[in-house]
Amino acid sequence: MNRLEQQLQQLYHLPKNEQLKAQIKQSLAQQPMKKTFQWKIPATIVAVCSIFILLILTNPERSLQSADTNAATLYTYFDGEEGAFKAKASSLFYTSIQKWQSEEFIHYFQNIKTLPLVKDGQLGRHIVDVIFIDNGEQRKFQLSNLDIYDVDQNIYYRDDNVARHLMIFMNLSQSKKLNFLFIICLFAIFAINILSTRYYKRLNIDTRDIFPKTASFYIHSMAILSVFLLFAFWVFFIGPVYVPPFAACFILSAYLQLRETKHWAPSLNILHFERRRIIVSCSLIIISLFFGF
Repeated sequence: MNRLEQQLQQLYHLPKNEQLKAQIKQSLAQQPMKKTFQWKIPATIVAVCSIFILLILTNPERSLQSADTNAATLYTYFDGEEGAFKAKASSLFYTSIQKWQSEEFIHYFQNIKTLPLVKDGQLGRHIVDVIFIDNGEQRKFQLSNLDIYDVDQNIYYRDDNVARHLMIFMNLSQSKKLNFLFIICLFAIFAINILSTRYYKRLNIDTRDIFPKTASFYIHSMAILSVFLLFAFWVFFIGPVYVPPFAACFILSAYLQLRETKHWAPSLNILHFERRRIIVSCSLIIISLFFGF
């Protein structure tokens, strides 16, 4: 052991001066605190949002939607109700919406006025809401295995070619299933949390030191769970959901978590690790909301 190490050992074993520590704490507490603007967390949130908006704007789906004034397009929602039209003219910002650009389907609805009208028309138990956009004009229909209801004109059409009608109905009634992307994102978030738990165990760090179970922690957890349950309930029991407000809630949640982590993180390494984990998890959740349903 060299001389420097011996001196350090001697300093380590010196008795603590509690009175001096108390005086230092008191003097620090009396000093005015200078509040500096913390730009890193807001800048990170803005960066994540900007990247995601860029992905939306450059997505091929958007270029097709902007071209709908020239190219005929169908948007459908299965499991509709007679008299309650639920389809939306967007398959990106609304969940459970199917987009079709099949020439056969488009030709069928372009010539739908040639079908015979019926006064006693009716829809069956299973209904497909259809929005047909052609040359900038948007028309709404409800299609079943029996007749076709023109929502805008309040009239019924009946196709004499039953086989053709059933073929169109069976194809358009394919309900949009959960995308594998949603499952992949959930699995990735689950894996990230497991890896972070192992990382803390290896460093002998209790996660309760990073996220203490305070009242704000439980309120925040219940709020996020409520938002997710509301989203799922709306998708499975009511109809299409406009996704951006729910995505904004999760972005706000990530921001609040980043603030809490900054306050409770025991070291800079843990702080940087938690920031990356929260940002990646939030990004995966938002991607699954837009593209997973």
